[in-house]
Amino acid sequence: RIYVNDPEQILKDNPLTKELEQKIISASGSNQVLSIRESAGECDLKAEGLSVEGLCDIISNRGAYEGREDFISRYLVQGNLPQDKNEVLLVDIVQEIRPVSVGDHATLKLGKNKTDVVIAGFFDAAYVGTSDGFKSEDGANVMITKDLAQEMFPETENFEYSWEIITAEDSKEEMQKKLTDLVYDKNISICSFKTEVSYLQAQMNLIWGGVQRISLFILLFAVINLINMLLSNFNSRRW
Repeated sequence: RIYVNDPEQILKDNPLTKELEQKIISASGSNQVLSIRESAGECDLKAEGLSVEGLCDIISNRGAYEGREDFISRYLVQGNLPQDKNEVLLVDIVQEIRPVSVGDHATLKLGKNKTDVVIAGFFDAAYVGTSDGFKSEDGANVMITKDLAQEMFPETENFEYSWEIITAEDSKEEMQKKLTDLVYDKNISICSFKTEVSYLQAQMNLIWGGVQRISLFILLFAVINLINMLLSNFNSRRW
């Protein structure tokens, strides 16, 4: 995946352009570029007793894969897809933090713009608005309609946030080098499947090392306790 490193850049001069897409496709005849997410950048949604910050993705049948209505509807935890321009979806974890329900009113701030919205439903963040690799903080927390995004940012035509580059198995390493050259100095980050696996393996090794140390401490404590009990029993019987 490649994604815009600074979400504010989406609304100013989005580096994920049609020209870049053509260059990526031309770099190898077998390449495919799949648009994954469209975003309106950082947002701040406030309701009674609730404050949600993070990235705001866009729902659009003409847009990115994870922003398509037919895809999102499969992973709605509660509620329905927005039927009105000012209806929004929230990430499901919000309900675990604050009591908020479908139909509640809220205020959404995007950049310098504010508008009143209504919560239409909650989506599963494991499938919708997913984070790019190990950069977990860039997952979507709010999703708005394309009409609302265009109303709030009429000068922005390109809301692309992340792409997935599909290439042949035998040319992945070569393609990653070419991608690095193509996105150099364009405010774009790269996350490969190999990099993500390595990161997760390092995390698991760290956790496993901690578990081993705790287990060893418990074992030593148990052995010392056992020896102490045997010595106490031995002395008691001898007495």
